[in-house]
Order: sequence, then structure tokens, then C-alpha cells
Amino acid sequence: MIRLRQKDVDRFWAKVDVCGPDDCWEWQAGILKYGYGEFWLKGGMIGAHRVAYVLGKSKQPGKLSVCHSCDNRKCCNPRHLWLGTIRDNNQDRDTKGRHVSCPGEKHGMHILTGAEVKEIKNALKNYSQGMCKELGQRYGVSIQTVSNIKCSKSWRHIHA
Repeated sequence: MIRLRQKDVDRFWAKVDVCGPDDCWEWQAGILKYGYGEFWLKGGMIGAHRVAYVLGKSKQPGKLSVCHSCDNRKCCNPRHLWLGTIRDNNQDRDTKGRHVSCPGEKHGMHILTGAEVKEIKNALKNYSQGMCKELGQRYGVSIQTVSNIKCSKSWRHIHA
């Protein structure tokens, strides 16, 4: 539950560029890893858009996602915010064509190269017990990563 004292409310709105009623009101302070504004409340950091939702709609989002109709992650205009499940938010993203797939080496957090995945897939052709652990240690990844390669849950675009 998001609990706000008046000084929190004042501090929050001081960090938002409030424009016209239908414009995006962009967060002007700290930004989280994925581009969402972050606001400090007693107990920790919280998404600025979640605080804006509570202030603008006078209701708590609970476990639901606070989604943006404007697709601007910095936006804190309550008119642009709506509640939905993660599935609702993903469907909204896909409907608007915003889903960007970054397979393999295009993904910013990849550890393996395509050549290494090919080597792993070739080694897995002669699969034996404990091989995922051994390959994981050899390539510096988890057993689960090797298992995901084996079951084609990841790196599907690389063929051995």
C-alpha cells in the first residue's frame, strides 16, 4: 500500500513537469533501469507512475500493473495511467507493435556468443547426465542456461 503524507505529495509533484491536461507529464528526477521514474518513500523506492496513479485516481493499484496509454515510461499524468495485469500490459504492448525481440548477442545482457551456443548444442547431441553442469562451468553460465539451450527455450535461432 502506498501511503503519502502531504510533504511526500509536495515533494513528488515538484519532480514532475506538469503540462496541459492531455500532455505527458514527465518525471524529472531519478530513472530506473528500464526508463521508469523512481520515487523514494519510507520503505524504499517506488515507480513514480504508481505514485501518480494513487494521487490522481485516489485508489491503490495493489498487485496490478500501472500501465501507460501513452507508452511514455516517464509519464506521470494520471489521465494516461490505467490498471491491468502483466498480461494486459503485454497485450497492449504487442497490439501497438512495441515488442522488440533481442535474441542472442543482440540482447544487452548476453554472456554467450553464437559460436559458443553452437558448440554447446553440438556437445549436447551426445547428452549424458551431468553434461549441463559441466558445459555451464566451461562457458561460465548456469545449468539452467544450458538446459534452456538444450530445450530450445533460448537461442532458438542458432542451429548446430
